[in-house]
Amino acid sequence: MTLPRIRSAFSLISGAMFFTPLAHAEQPSSETYIVTARHWQEPTLMIPASIDTVNVEDRKASPETLEQQVSNVRVEHSSVQTQVAIRGSTGYNTSLQQPVGYYLDDIALPLGGTQLPPLFNFESITVIKGPQGDLYGRHSQAGVIKLTSQSPDWQPRATAQLSSGITQGAKDDQPSHVLAVRGSNTLMDDVLAGSIAIRAEHTSGPQYNLFDDNKQSGKQENVAANISFDGIIGSNTQWQWRSHSSRLEMGKAQMRYLTGLAATPRFTTNYNSNSVEHRDTDIHSLRIDHDWQGLTLTSISGGTVFRRDFTTDLDLTPAPMPPTVMTLKDNMLSQELRLTNAPSSETFRWLVGAYLFQQDSDIDFTIGGSQMMPRTQRITAIAQSGIAAFGQVEWQLQPDWALTLGLRAERINKQGHQRFYSIAANQYQADLDHTIWLPKTSLRYQFSPTSQVYLSAAQGYLPAGFNYASAQNLASFTYDEETSTNIELGYKALLLKDRLQFSGAIFHITTQDKQITDLQPGFVQTISNAAKTTSYGAELSADYRWYNAISSFARLGAMTAEADQYIVHTFNGSGFVSQDLAGNDLPLAPALTYAVGIEYRPQQGWFARLVGSGSSKYYFDSANTLSHPSYFTLDAELGYQFSHASLALNIDNAFDELRYSRSVSTPQGVVVEDSHERYFGLTVKMDW
Repeated sequence: MTLPRIRSAFSLISGAMFFTPLAHAEQPSSETYIVTARHWQEPTLMIPASIDTVNVEDRKASPETLEQQVSNVRVEHSSVQTQVAIRGSTGYNTSLQQPVGYYLDDIALPLGGTQLPPLFNFESITVIKGPQGDLYGRHSQAGVIKLTSQSPDWQPRATAQLSSGITQGAKDDQPSHVLAVRGSNTLMDDVLAGSIAIRAEHTSGPQYNLFDDNKQSGKQENVAANISFDGIIGSNTQWQWRSHSSRLEMGKAQMRYLTGLAATPRFTTNYNSNSVEHRDTDIHSLRIDHDWQGLTLTSISGGTVFRRDFTTDLDLTPAPMPPTVMTLKDNMLSQELRLTNAPSSETFRWLVGAYLFQQDSDIDFTIGGSQMMPRTQRITAIAQSGIAAFGQVEWQLQPDWALTLGLRAERINKQGHQRFYSIAANQYQADLDHTIWLPKTSLRYQFSPTSQVYLSAAQGYLPAGFNYASAQNLASFTYDEETSTNIELGYKALLLKDRLQFSGAIFHITTQDKQITDLQPGFVQTISNAAKTTSYGAELSADYRWYNAISSFARLGAMTAEADQYIVHTFNGSGFVSQDLAGNDLPLAPALTYAVGIEYRPQQGWFARLVGSGSSKYYFDSANTLSHPSYFTLDAELGYQFSHASLALNIDNAFDELRYSRSVSTPQGVVVEDSHERYFGLTVKMDW
């Protein structure tokens, strides 16, 4: 980043924070979001937890947007995986489960962010920080990302949006086109409404592959659809059906050597093997709400189907090595029941529920092929089932004091079987059974109807699992669960005549038995529970409405995330030695993250938006050898709003700031995946 750009960035940030430590550009601060983070409809200001509501543009449809709108959050959205790190909490690289839980229309996504369809046609996207195990199952140790589809309209409505532009990459400007359409209407008067939304994307990508002169080695070809129905049965029962489907084909020649003899320039790769990936995602949910004598019974039935197939040139060079191939198939069925008392109960309200799931995963992973590393195939079958009971009660102890207690008891059984083929064949199987109790408590004090301070404590955990990608025997096939303790003190308020919506929090997280990768004699890579970590920090979030058409926002996060105990083994060329990583920073945990923005958006006429975001230096690895430099990116939009149409010019990463989504170390050099290419485009939107 050049000196003039640094000065410009500093001026923008300091100016915005001086005049207002504030707001989300599209939400008046005099109105607070109504969310269901605790399965009750309530304003975010009255919830004793750190909660952010996020807007994602249909043309982007990527969780990377979270970095601009939520403090102390990093996103790896790479060709390998999608993972969101909240407050420095991450999983190991090849894990099928992540510390952050993802819920799409109340259905847990068992494979986390990698299973997410494009983020479009959503009514709300809510990020809830800290362990949420008392109300959310599966994986919610670091927090929950809750996505709610846009509900059907009970009158005719249609929208269409076309975004066309160019991405600036390694060779020439490459086209990017995204079309999103939606239609909704009543299907049966006062009984049934439905909607369908479709998003199609064709993006060539910024990558260029030297070996075959291919300008589409990082392409994205995607078609996604969302079908929704809302129905009413009598006066006491409502039901919702939501279906999400996505078909993605992507070029997988995206990682390159940054250092070493095979190093190439930015966005430039040199693969001799065809590298491509297909992902098919289907997520279905049926929700039924029935009111009965002051109680509400909610039933949520869900099913997910995920397919992932890829072939990639793992050595990233023209060397004559066979490609790495993987096929993953995952199916899950789930059923959740919740019973709550009347929402009007202000002094005492409660919720109890049960959750059951059955998940089956089949993975065929083949890697290697040289004199030093023979071809290795692992065929793994994993069957999981779980049952949980959970509950939460909230007492209004006094007019200004409220106490919330929550608890989840969960029993999970996992059966894994792997066939290992290399120089010799081997097969082994294991059963993992564990029961976990996850308590949570919070105490809040209301200064006024629009301000509160709260203190919360919660226990989190990440389940045990199977090392499908690198096990060679029974001893290296399994690993245990990890646990964490989270304490948070926060403040929320509407200030300055309700123009300023402000929240702040300090937190402290201790993680025990952390799941980490380790190397054992014989070059067997294991997943062990041999680390203890601590994260603590502070967050500030502010939204300010200057006038009816002008709003601004600011986000600031400061964090220290370190390893307290962290011993791994490495090979120094002659033998295996222990390496103590205690005191090192955790991956994807910058000491400082920030974002500021301002928007002018009248009902008609010219509109504009400017958003700047960045972070301090952070690491990709626990050894702290692979770092991402500090950065600042600037996005801008300028357009005109007509009565039923709008036209806008969009610029992403205006300074063309250097960004990496992923970095790993190999004997041949450091490997990175470039991201956040500069984009110029035009968006036309119509609504009827």
